[in-house]
Amino acid sequence: MDDYMPSRYQLLGRIGEGVHGVVVKARDLQCDDKMVAIKKLSLRTKFGVVSLNTVREIRALQHCRCDNVLELLDMYPDLAGISLVFEYMPHTLYSKLKDEENPLSRATVRRYTGMLLKGLAYLHGLRLMHRDIKPANLLIDRHDVLKIADFGLARIYTEPSGQQPAKTYSPQVATRWYRAPEILWGCQRYGPSIDLWASGAVYAEMLRGVPLFAGATDIEQLALVVRTLGTPNQKDWPEVRSLPDYNKIRFPNSRGERWEDIFPSCTTRDEISLVDGLVRYNPAKRLTAEEVGFLTFCVFRFAIVSFLFFKHPCGDSLCRLHFHPNPTTRSTETDRCIVGGILKSCFSRYLPALILQLQYFSEHCTFRPSSFRSPSHQFTFICLFPLSLFSFIGQTIRPSCFVLNSLTYR
Repeated sequence: MDDYMPSRYQLLGRIGEGVHGVVVKARDLQCDDKMVAIKKLSLRTKFGVVSLNTVREIRALQHCRCDNVLELLDMYPDLAGISLVFEYMPHTLYSKLKDEENPLSRATVRRYTGMLLKGLAYLHGLRLMHRDIKPANLLIDRHDVLKIADFGLARIYTEPSGQQPAKTYSPQVATRWYRAPEILWGCQRYGPSIDLWASGAVYAEMLRGVPLFAGATDIEQLALVVRTLGTPNQKDWPEVRSLPDYNKIRFPNSRGERWEDIFPSCTTRDEISLVDGLVRYNPAKRLTAEEVGFLTFCVFRFAIVSFLFFKHPCGDSLCRLHFHPNPTTRSTETDRCIVGGILKSCFSRYLPALILQLQYFSEHCTFRPSSFRSPSHQFTFICLFPLSLFSFIGQTIRPSCFVLNSLTYR
């Protein structure tokens, strides 16, 4: 607390203290007395070597520029190491969940989840794994905007190829309640899908009001996962028996529980479908942050054309078209695979249940028709915008969805 601080910052008090350092609140005198949070980190561990977590956090934050990722405003050296300056965030998702007097509304849950997935899509686009997604690391500012924070465990990942095998990472990451099963079984070759499992657990916690899997130990955590999802089998997850710790402990065979029996009765089928798509054993079968937009309410790269209309049972959803401004490099083969899978899901399982809830975050996203790179993109927008405007005005539309992959940026 008594370490060096530049004269532009006026210390106001301590906010908290964690494993990696102390966080204090200060006023930026050179920026209209803006409130900031200063995180004081040590550059060396107790063994005297440079802390890799500190270096990784700084490097990750320097490359992130997203509305839903906490921005690094400034940094300066002090007597103990280095201090990072961030925008002051008065709340965390954890504190919001603990506020029993003001429970989260369904609209707020959808909005927070959309912001979380948007931030993850951005990070994964930069090939960054966060590896510690949990409510305490999801900060909320005074405008009720959720931002991903705490990049001490973040790592750059590379996709395996013929010449380059997958890299190995430590399985001792993420908070236990939000840790993916492959990590609990000791897997060292994993990817960004562990962030999607954690986001699914966070989303389920917002819907239920209590954590989805709250084990006191790693073994109990696995037992809760197996009891809920059922015993994993090689048909759905061929690599499960090759995990390092899979054969070290046996759990009773379980058929799993129905999601409908776990969530409150007011939970809609599309909300349960999102949890089911994220909280899956096989990492390769989990939805990505971009693909989530096909099945529920968050669209990042695609447009959805609606054909069948129903009144929303909650009566509080708005149908708004949302275009993400960042480009994507997804291949044509991947696009066809995703669209084919979604169309199959729409007509086989989700046709009666899918709901168009395209939240347009006007305060965070800029709509730029001129950024469409082909006449077909512009034509599709002209066709879809009147429908979306009609849906927004009516506020009573619940469509089953047909996915049209026509607004993917190339």
